[in-house]
Amino acid sequence: MKKTKFFRVLTFMLAMIFVFGGGAVATGAETTDSSDGNTADWFSQYAELAETISYSEYLQGSIDSGVKRAEKAEVIYAWENYTGVLNDNMVVGDVTEENEKLEIVEKDGVKGLYIPDTYDVTWVTDKITAPGRYNIVIVYYSVENKATPIEKMLKINGKYPFSEACQITMDKVWKTEAPFADVEIDWILLAGYDVQACIDEAAAHGIKAYVATKVVDNKEKTYLRYEMPSCWNSDNVAFIEALGLRFFTKDIDGNEIRSALNDIPSWYEYTFKDANGYTLTPFEVELAPDANGNVSITLESENEPVIISEIRFEVPTDTISYATYAEMYADRPEGKGTLKIESEYFSNTSSQTIYPVSDNTSAITSPAATDRTLLNTVGGDKWQSAGQWIEYTFSVTDSGRYRIVPRFKQHLLDGMYTSRAVHIFSSDGMYDGLPFAEASAIKFD
Repeated sequence: MKKTKFFRVLTFMLAMIFVFGGGAVATGAETTDSSDGNTADWFSQYAELAETISYSEYLQGSIDSGVKRAEKAEVIYAWENYTGVLNDNMVVGDVTEENEKLEIVEKDGVKGLYIPDTYDVTWVTDKITAPGRYNIVIVYYSVENKATPIEKMLKINGKYPFSEACQITMDKVWKTEAPFADVEIDWILLAGYDVQACIDEAAAHGIKAYVATKVVDNKEKTYLRYEMPSCWNSDNVAFIEALGLRFFTKDIDGNEIRSALNDIPSWYEYTFKDANGYTLTPFEVELAPDANGNVSITLESENEPVIISEIRFEVPTDTISYATYAEMYADRPEGKGTLKIESEYFSNTSSQTIYPVSDNTSAITSPAATDRTLLNTVGGDKWQSAGQWIEYTFSVTDSGRYRIVPRFKQHLLDGMYTSRAVHIFSSDGMYDGLPFAEASAIKFD
């Protein structure tokens, strides 16, 4: 992963100060300015980044100057009113592929602007008529099959608003490659079951099953293959547990082998926020028209191409407290029953490095075995960077108030707790992120 310009500036400035001292840095700047325009531009950018204030200072300054939250949301479409220039990622002498150019494309019926990682793009809009603070949301499509995320830097009216704007990270979404459970047909017949009846029974529980063959030890074997359900519910969980199905391939000794993770190119939304996780709420960015009545938004590319459909300027809102949330739904009935989801059966994740792992330190971790390796947990040291997430998809039999109870082990930070945020998204639109403020910092001791 390429380092962002923000880190490069700090590294460069500190190195110069350490080796030559402050006076020598100033002299070097003057010399390179006269001999090499590109070097001077780099140094000018370094200086600009080094002088950029933090977000907390920026927000307080905006509040103190009387700029309020915007009253109306606006949107600009990426294929309109844009200009693009080659950025410093393009080294002289590099050969550019023919498709490495700005162009309007369409993905899944949605129009967007394809932006190579060698271009910086600026959009100009006259829709912002008065100063106000906005949340910025980018609708994007990831196009590259690489493990690295999409990295950008953001400028407002030609300037970095605050230092954290130099670290925009738009996640790619990763999904386990075709998780399935195989049961040998010979075992099914030996137990006196009919294969088609087994397929029909699985379908009755919402699980797809079919006959498949594969070669094992140079011999072709036939299996009844069960696909892992895309949405967990109490019915399919009970069916799977009754049959003892495990959605992993196995080696000759029965040890489970994790499947590959593939990125899923699709349209996603990115809300401009702190990539380091120090600020839990989305950034509130001050937008004000210039003398010509325009506001410009620039995305400088650092890593990975991307397709952008639209950039939305949304009105910031405060997330309600849990006390308010509980009062809102106090008259709702309690949910019925229990739904248990094995943590290794996640729907999607934000990182290719998050995958199921084995833990046999507790006999009550499910499932457990002493004679083979079972991938029965997820996370640990694979899930410790700010912004990484794991997603589970499920449905409940009865609507109502439920408790979410994770079974966990936190042993990486001795004597300290770690934090996670819980976001809930529902198909009916009732939930679209944090349900209440306290869900942004759940402690795991």
